Amino acid sequence: MKMVFDINSSDKRHFLYTLSFFLFTFFPLLTVGYYLYDDMGRSMDGYFRWSNDGRIISDIIFKVLMLGGPIHDISPLPQILAIATMSVTPIFLSRTFPKLTTFQSVISSILLFSTPFYLGNMSYVYDALPMSVSILFSLIALLSISKNLNFISCICASIFLFLSLSTYQASFNVFIVLFIATILAENRFNIIRAVIGAMAMIISLVTYKLSILFYNIGDYQTPHSNMASLNNMASAIFDNIYSCYSYLIKILTYNSVYAFIFSAALLVFIVVIIRVRKWNYAGLSLMLIALMTLAVPGIQLILQSPVFSARTMMGVGAVFCGLSGVAFSSAKTNIENRVLSSFSIALICCFVVISYGQAAYLRNVKLHQQDYIGRIAYQINRLADEKGASSVSIIGHQTYPLSLNHSLETAGFLKSINPPPVFENGWWSFRTLQLYGLNPSLQIVKKKRAEICPLIRSGTSTDPLGYQILAKDNTVVLVFNGACPPR
Repeated sequence: MKMVFDINSSDKRHFLYTLSFFLFTFFPLLTVGYYLYDDMGRSMDGYFRWSNDGRIISDIIFKVLMLGGPIHDISPLPQILAIATMSVTPIFLSRTFPKLTTFQSVISSILLFSTPFYLGNMSYVYDALPMSVSILFSLIALLSISKNLNFISCICASIFLFLSLSTYQASFNVFIVLFIATILAENRFNIIRAVIGAMAMIISLVTYKLSILFYNIGDYQTPHSNMASLNNMASAIFDNIYSCYSYLIKILTYNSVYAFIFSAALLVFIVVIIRVRKWNYAGLSLMLIALMTLAVPGIQLILQSPVFSARTMMGVGAVFCGLSGVAFSSAKTNIENRVLSSFSIALICCFVVISYGQAAYLRNVKLHQQDYIGRIAYQINRLADEKGASSVSIIGHQTYPLSLNHSLETAGFLKSINPPPVFENGWWSFRTLQLYGLNPSLQIVKKKRAEICPLIRSGTSTDPLGYQILAKDNTVVLVFNGACPPR
């Protein structure tokens, strides 16, 4: 463990270069002040509840950060701390791939986070910190078995993988991908390394699975964390691979320029790796690269109903990080190094542009909500006062005026990696209304469409404003366009 915590002047350069880049890249995102789903609830209600999703370490991190009190809004401090945590990664990567120069270690580490998918993690005001800490735990686990292949290193790796799973489960995928990359980096297949790594993963998964029996797992996490049955395991793996890569392709095809640079960089890394391999190892190298790409969904492959979204796609960045680390370590000529550097920098530059666009997108959505949702909240309050209503019901999904739809469609690539501004009908829409002025004394209740839809005025299901508001009994009902079929 001395190797993990022994800091030298080179490590300081690694940290400062990476920190400078991430502060520049994420600065606009830090200043937006937009709340995603759980950000909204935590900032308004002060709850933790990560342990309800099996992430007890995340609870501990924020209980320490909040000095033992309930959560309150200290943004963008958690995101700044997340950036500082991310900036440590080249230190561990340089130890895992010792042939890398300072520049190459920094570039490869930046690639770990420089995908549009990771913007889904960094956009969370609170979750950005534990998500980055969980990746750091995975990298420490990787370093634990990169040098010493013995029982002690296996146990150390298992402990840090357990901590990673207990902070954010999807970061386990980062370890799997980069672990395969360390095997690929060697000129021969090291069966001992493969066995010790597999044992560490199995021990940590079993220990984690047993530990969550003591947690009060919530309704959201339970259906998404159940493993597929042995009888359905093969079909579940196939379906999950298909779902994962269908989602990735759907996202990438939104922007043809980025898709081209993404694919070209991936191809260049693979060509350089295979070119320097001996013919008898080239085939195995291709198999390991294919295994890295298949490992992007990681443990989600064996789940019955996994969630494939931007924030769980950490494995994509891990593939580029691992392949670039191996390619830089394997390159024999200056031309190869320059080509690798050029494509890596091109990919990173694309990410900087996308990151700034993400901040602008969220800022536009925030401004829209302040006006559009604020207006809805005001109208509900006024009707509730007139009718003496004590509750509110929401039917349908939020729709947008034509002007906003147009502005969102022009950012289709960013829209595809972000959740909708208001989530479904019910609690999240209700909390959003409260955030923008809804009377806090109004309670949320459920009304059936069958009793509300016949009351929609003019016999139509649409309205120029995108919604209709009416009173029913002691309840104000908000009906979004499309919730009721035309009569």
